[in-house]
Amino acid sequence: FGQFDRNTEFTGNGDLVRRVIDQHAVHVETDHGMRLVGILTLDHHLGIIAEVRPSSPKGGIVSKTDNDFERSAKRIHRFLRTDRRYDEAHLPAPFIIEFTGSPSSGKTTTITELDKFLRRHDFRVLRPQEGAEVIRHIPRTTPLYNIRTGLYALSHLIDFAHGHMYDVVIFDRAIFDTYAWMLYWKQKGLLAEDECARNQAFFLSRFWTDRITACFVMVCDPKEAMERELKIALSDKLGETSNPDTMRALAERYRTLHKDLSGDFSQLVLIDTTTVGEADMVKQVAATTLAMIEASITRRSAP
Repeated sequence: FGQFDRNTEFTGNGDLVRRVIDQHAVHVETDHGMRLVGILTLDHHLGIIAEVRPSSPKGGIVSKTDNDFERSAKRIHRFLRTDRRYDEAHLPAPFIIEFTGSPSSGKTTTITELDKFLRRHDFRVLRPQEGAEVIRHIPRTTPLYNIRTGLYALSHLIDFAHGHMYDVVIFDRAIFDTYAWMLYWKQKGLLAEDECARNQAFFLSRFWTDRITACFVMVCDPKEAMERELKIALSDKLGETSNPDTMRALAERYRTLHKDLSGDFSQLVLIDTTTVGEADMVKQVAATTLAMIEASITRRSAP
């Protein structure tokens, strides 16, 4: 499609300069759709291309020196503000809240209202899907099921703790929840003492527990929980975790969780909803959540 000679006129007709990548690199396109990437010298005042030097006989990618690469990398860094966007002192990580506890203790209702409150006050909030809604290929009759749901929550927690897409992330069951389930399976005789301890120690690693701002351990009397469970159920058929004996055992395990861990993990808050109305329950959790977030801000802001 011809050659560019020194001092070829840049008239806006014929061979057009479509896009200038920087002051040296140019993308040239002819009226016939042929393209050439080259190196040029452009006189902006006269509209004259002083020189076009193709990067290769076939066009292709511009050839750059090491200094050119360094200059490009620095320009990209300046644009992206990478000196600050990965600095938690400048752009803090999101607050992470976990809800755990026995069935029908009010977790879902509370999470929904807390989420609604925060979003109405212009916070960007994420509610990751609960592991039990995702992990359906493993039977709930084995410890492996709760290990897998715990790993599902853990992978999300680690990723969101190192990102800035959200202000608050609310988990319906995460890593503290797995601790309680290991107690449950040990009591059932399906986990040995040492297996239970190893699994619990892993999920309680400081690498992820330190990222949790608050964890609400919600429990309810088994009889009240069953009444709540069956009030809107489409069937009276009971599941593995929604029968009176299991609910009683789980409530006890969650109380044990709080008793065992609250001394080392100040994020844990026990809430018994047996005699508490929904409105009061939601207000109590919301007030505690906001207070714990503000306390976290104070700690993070400390020199």
